Amino acid sequence: MYGIGNAGAQFIWTFTGSFLTQYYTDSVFVSAAFIGTMMLVMRLADGATDIIQGILIEKTHTRFGKARPWLILSIIPLLLTTVLVFNVPSSLSGTGKSIYICVTYFLMATVFYTMFSLGYWAMLPLVANDEKERAGLSAAANICGFVSGTLISVITVPILNALGGSGSQTAWRVVAVVFALFALVLSVACVVFTKENKKQTEIKQKPIKIKTSVRELLHTKYFYIAVGFAVCTSMIGAIVLGAPLYFCRDVLGNSNYYPYLALVYSVTTVIALAVAPKLYEKAGKRRVMYMGCVVAILGRITGIFNPYSLALTLVGTFITAVGMSMYTAGAWTLASEIVDYLEPRLNTRIEGLATTATSFGNKVGTGFGAAALGWSLAYGGYNAKLPVQSVSVQKAEIFLLYFLPMILCAISFFLIRAWKISTEKRLRPIKAIG
Repeated sequence: MYGIGNAGAQFIWTFTGSFLTQYYTDSVFVSAAFIGTMMLVMRLADGATDIIQGILIEKTHTRFGKARPWLILSIIPLLLTTVLVFNVPSSLSGTGKSIYICVTYFLMATVFYTMFSLGYWAMLPLVANDEKERAGLSAAANICGFVSGTLISVITVPILNALGGSGSQTAWRVVAVVFALFALVLSVACVVFTKENKKQTEIKQKPIKIKTSVRELLHTKYFYIAVGFAVCTSMIGAIVLGAPLYFCRDVLGNSNYYPYLALVYSVTTVIALAVAPKLYEKAGKRRVMYMGCVVAILGRITGIFNPYSLALTLVGTFITAVGMSMYTAGAWTLASEIVDYLEPRLNTRIEGLATTATSFGNKVGTGFGAAALGWSLAYGGYNAKLPVQSVSVQKAEIFLLYFLPMILCAISFFLIRAWKISTEKRLRPIKAIG
């Protein structure tokens, strides 16, 4: 039941990550450049809120557990603010809309989603006892997330079109409320049926010194590798899911192609994620992960041969999904390895703080992905009121969907090759940490 929590989260995160920019540009008529910059700034602000939330988790000791209480506290505020994000009042002036967008997006993404996401992924090492079990739970969570993401990708555009199109405020409002209700049911089920392992939460440990723990974490190169890896993977995910909304309409010439691309990507990912843990066992997690980077690059190269071909776009999407899945399945286990790596040094476990590496990287990567989308559209001269976009806009979208992910996959390849945490010597404990 742990995995369905991510399914609930994706009804918020995939929906906002894939469609929010389109809502702002096509329905609210706000500048794409402003939206991209705003989202990036908010994601960078997550650096502070992630650290704060990580500290709060470390200081939490209740009968509900250490990380689980934060899911309970954040669910309702997260869903309410998500609905508010997709309800920008049309009566506001341009400045008023900008202020409303910044405030509601900050509360939804930077405050309440941080509470939920960090609490959820900090539960992983508290629920699972060993690396094999963590990889399995991580894969299950990712599968559940991609299943809900697939549903969102396939049904959102048809629902919007049935309710008046992407320019209709009412259409967006209805979809936001429906998805929030789905997220509520799944998130509550996760909280009710997932319990933290008492063997993990009741271990007698010396009191955590936050300053010492933070210092040791920030002096560990693997923290930065995990952050960088999460940034790259999340940025690719944001681009591959968000850019096709514009790409299908402007480059392929038909916005109704988007559900097909999303379906191919999501279904392939779900199947590949289910296989990934078995590959990790046979060939080694690190080796499979960096080979996945190579496969994902090949997928983007396939589409470049003729970006105006739907067939090549679908084939390239399939190959990219296979490659991405080979290392996405292990991405969230990196924080758990940092916890194990630092435990002998600190003589305690810092699940909350260590999870900030992937949580912060994930949100910053999503922010950069949204910023890249907004900036690319603005650079190409995107105008939401035009029925057909210019050639410069099409070229910007081709670069965004194919060339930028290739660069990010190459960076990910070298980052994961540097991940040698399991072969390093155990760190000596710090004296008198209690």
